[in-house]
Amino acid sequence: MEGEYDSLQRRFKDQGVKLNNLDRTMATVRQTLAQAQQRAVEWEKRTKETDAEISSIRGQLEETNSVNTQLDCEVSLLKAQLQEKEADERLTQVSQILHR
Repeated sequence: MEGEYDSLQRRFKDQGVKLNNLDRTMATVRQTLAQAQQRAVEWEKRTKETDAEISSIRGQLEETNSVNTQLDCEVSLLKAQLQEKEADERLTQVSQILHR
């Protein structure tokens, strides 16, 4: 009977040690999970910020392209006006030479 009692006490003690180890392991797992969740929240925040920044940059790019297209049109118009003015000046010069 004493042998069984000692055996049960050892078994109880072993189970207590295993339970303590399990508790420590669970605490570590909980801490690791909390850290992983925090990192996930941070990455989600960074993703949203990056998406917003990309959206802003796309808007600026579209605006820049629009301005660039408008400037190209204005340059083409100015070139045409310059060519027309130069042609008018040449015509005036030729006309003056012929009327002398």
